[in-house]
Amino acid sequence: MLGLIDAVVENFPEAHHAHCLRHLHENFKKVVKNAEIAALVYKAASRPTRKEMADVLASMPAEGAQWLMRNQPEHWADSYFAGLRFGHRTSNIAESFNSWMLEARGQPVLAMMERIREQMMLTRAKRLKEIQKLKDEGKKISNFAARELAKSALLAREYNVVQANVDEYEVRSRQNECFPVRLDIWTCVCGRWRNTLCACRRSDQLFEIGHDRFCRSSLQGRSIRSDLSVRHSCHAHSQFE
Repeated sequence: MLGLIDAVVENFPEAHHAHCLRHLHENFKKVVKNAEIAALVYKAASRPTRKEMADVLASMPAEGAQWLMRNQPEHWADSYFAGLRFGHRTSNIAESFNSWMLEARGQPVLAMMERIREQMMLTRAKRLKEIQKLKDEGKKISNFAARELAKSALLAREYNVVQANVDEYEVRSRQNECFPVRLDIWTCVCGRWRNTLCACRRSDQLFEIGHDRFCRSSLQGRSIRSDLSVRHSCHAHSQFE
């Protein structure tokens, strides 16, 4: 019988198999025998670039850093992972699903599948009603999304934007740091936009300064209007759909 890792490779050869970071953390604690150092694995995994991850690894004992690099960072570190994890680095989302379908799990296969289908249908209907209520109130996004966008807008104020072409920009901080941002492929050099599909504060600054102009224009490729839909998918629709 194949183990889980080998079974995924054999049955889903083109899939990007993400490992649960909590389990890696538990094993790492046995190696370094220091809770503070072991907690750095979460910081290392979340760094958007390999250089930033290397900086975190450099702050821990060499034995621990080497152990982590031997344990296939392409499966758990954002800067090495080839797929998308949407900000999820543990299997908690699967555990939530298991809890949600707990009642159905003890039934025969066909009855279980029918129960899951019914639950999904009822959940979607409930969320569609919530979305319609927002629309009736004249809102385009949820209250949660509005709060998140307001926070992001405050952080974005420290940046200035220079346009390179239709979809490429340089976003510059007051410290004269430069962050290339591309709207056509939804990327910022910081990596957060790609890793989570939620626009980072540099990308938010493009939205803040260019929304009116871009929404009045018809541009080739993805405009800020399409960026808005991505951010709404992240901040708003994820709450309902």
